[in-house]
Amino acid sequence: MSNIFQKVYPFTTENIAGYFPILKLENKSLLTVGSSADQALNALLLGASRVVLYDINPNTYEYLKLKKEMILGEKRENIYKRIISQKIISQTEELFSWRDVQNMNPYLHDDSSYEKLQQVLKEKEIEFKEGNIFTMEETLSNEQFDRIIFSNILQYLPIFIKDSNKSKEEFLKENFEKWLSYLKEDGIIQLLYYYGINNNLNDYIETSHILNEYVLYLQTFSDFQGDKEDGIVTYQKRRKD
Repeated sequence: MSNIFQKVYPFTTENIAGYFPILKLENKSLLTVGSSADQALNALLLGASRVVLYDINPNTYEYLKLKKEMILGEKRENIYKRIISQKIISQTEELFSWRDVQNMNPYLHDDSSYEKLQQVLKEKEIEFKEGNIFTMEETLSNEQFDRIIFSNILQYLPIFIKDSNKSKEEFLKENFEKWLSYLKEDGIIQLLYYYGINNNLNDYIETSHILNEYVLYLQTFSDFQGDKEDGIVTYQKRRKD
């Protein structure tokens, strides 16, 4: 399966600046996907106590190390050109402008934020585990996290369902219950990212119906250009009485 996901994203395609504040990452442990490594980098900047980057893409770890090295050795105004011109690891063609990339990433907003990330990167390590969120038991121990971020990975659900001999409903319910076993009490899992909420309301309704035993929250925020609304779907694991 990992041979499908070989290229890394040079930068995030999500408005991380729009939805990370919703998740309140300060002093929280985090498990996050994201081959651009931007989810992990921004989480460190925003005060996460521990960050584990978990991705099916076998090139993500090498890219994380390369990107960290570039950030530590380059000024903010030069980092965009350095990253998009690197030829060591194959990148996707999905690339936004420098201005858009700055808007999406808190660590690129200004020199102060960038320098703060540089300092944090000298003090803290981003851990990496290669794995598939649908077979997490094969690569993760019994660890639990305060926050889990799945980005927009569930838009690829049909690829993973294909070889399971299960319906979408069975597959999603089964995996959702497994994911929650890695989430601490009162922890939050970001399950879905919607590019343009108006185009995805039917998917949200369907997902809520499938997982009707759980209360899913749809939260909206401006996209990185500020002209439409993106959204995330979250679930908070409440302590049982």
